[in-house]
Amino acid sequence: MLRDEEADKAEVLSDSSDSESDDNGSLSPCEAIVKARKTSARKRLNRGPHEKEDDDDEDQDAPPNHSLWALFNLSFGEMRSDEKWTLKSGRAVEDIMFAYGVKLEEESLVHSWILDLSDTRLQGLFTREEWEEIRTHNMPKIPQIPKELAMHMVSYATVDVQVLREMVLRSWLDPDVEYDPAKHGVFQYIHVVYERLCTLYEQGTSPLEEHHLENWYNVNVWSVILDRCFEQLGAVVCIRGESCSIASSERKNEKRTLGIRKKIGRRGDGIFRERNGKNEFGIIEAAKEFDGNTSTKWLKESFKTPKVMHDMLVQLARAVKNDPSSVRQLRTVGWLHFGLYAQMLEMDCANGRVCRLVRRKVHHVGQGMNPGEIAATLALLTAVLQSRYITEEVYNVIKKIPEDLNEESLLNIINKTGSSLESPKRKTLSLPPSTLTPKK
Repeated sequence: MLRDEEADKAEVLSDSSDSESDDNGSLSPCEAIVKARKTSARKRLNRGPHEKEDDDDEDQDAPPNHSLWALFNLSFGEMRSDEKWTLKSGRAVEDIMFAYGVKLEEESLVHSWILDLSDTRLQGLFTREEWEEIRTHNMPKIPQIPKELAMHMVSYATVDVQVLREMVLRSWLDPDVEYDPAKHGVFQYIHVVYERLCTLYEQGTSPLEEHHLENWYNVNVWSVILDRCFEQLGAVVCIRGESCSIASSERKNEKRTLGIRKKIGRRGDGIFRERNGKNEFGIIEAAKEFDGNTSTKWLKESFKTPKVMHDMLVQLARAVKNDPSSVRQLRTVGWLHFGLYAQMLEMDCANGRVCRLVRRKVHHVGQGMNPGEIAATLALLTAVLQSRYITEEVYNVIKKIPEDLNEESLLNIINKTGSSLESPKRKTLSLPPSTLTPKK
């Protein structure tokens, strides 16, 4: 799991002095982490002189709190007016985020130029019309499940475990049809998922109704539902086991020289990475139980995961040479799975130099075979497939092959290589990096 020196000690307390909520009485992850860190600060003040904080590998050389604003100021100062997201009202999104960010006492996603659509305080800085424009402008379409695959998924939605067992014991593919991994792999994935769930459902007391350690869920549930789904892509693999993000490491070591020790990237419970490559498309964070989306663990990961997604988006932008039209097509995904519950996060760069964060609905694996739980599993599998389709679309963007490879174009490549520096007139879109988490 990702580690952050301050967030690992944060606890959200019901202290009335810190209870600032939105109109619905709830805090967004960004707001709640600020509250949690204030609590952590109070704890440090009360700590004895010989007590030490736990070490971690996350942003160890980050600047103190006051330098956070210096870095934020620097990135803002490098933005030209014509690069910003100017709304129909005439106001620039970056200007409003900057004016808000410099007033904050603790780190926020705003300092990494992440516009979290669930942040009600940020929403309050814009008019209703402006926020609607931000929410909908260039919003990528959610990939639709092909009808044939959807019908295949529905065929397993039965309330009778015996019927389900009969289905998973027989082949879903016509015996006269030759199996094609590219065409049939995703259908086989659905079959394997329900085969595993059937084994769990048909036991006297389903293990899904009991509490387990984190690794049990990783091995018995999520490796089948998440990892197996992305196996079908071939070009992108899911790397499990506290893997360090290459994109995050690149950001931390951007100004590294030979005499400076290389810093590792943020750790995740899973990374979606290009096979035999370094480009990353998403991250997974896991925990053994879901105590609601206001629990300390959920809030911490909901705050830290978007920063890694942002690092990955910056990395992918470089992979397309910061070409504006290509950058607008890029997206990264994040998955939080706690116990049987999971949520997908999605990030894109709709306009300007800010990255927009969308938090999708929290889904869960059905614990039984009643209609409500069956519907829940079906919705979860749909969301997982959608994240796979998003990753596939983005991979195709960064690996776009020139349409015309005739003799003339190939000779042109040879003649241009090394002949001159790249033209400075080419318009590019360089995304600002995530900010460092400051030491206290």
